[in-house]
Amino acid sequence: MVRPEVPPSEPKADWYWRARAMWEPVFFPERRFRNPWADHELAADVARVREWLDANPCPDPSLKDHIDAMLAAYDEMAGATVQRVTELREVIGEHAEVIETWVQ
Repeated sequence: MVRPEVPPSEPKADWYWRARAMWEPVFFPERRFRNPWADHELAADVARVREWLDANPCPDPSLKDHIDAMLAAYDEMAGATVQRVTELREVIGEHAEVIETWVQ
């Protein structure tokens, strides 16, 4: 189990930057969009992010919804058709935009 690195009372921006370091390999690498259904490490990466988020809860329920939606989309990619992957890319892009601007 991943342990919290700092108390849950930390400022939102601090939480965001710690979280981003954990989820960045899953959420933002361009290589995920080249051939996402062939990436055998994706499921393990998503599981690690979920575990970290369980131990380090998101301070904003709305942001948590966007993070959960992105994780669900990545979970679905492994078995998705090419058409569905295209749809999932759009879903991921919309949520990524919100996540990227949350701390600003």
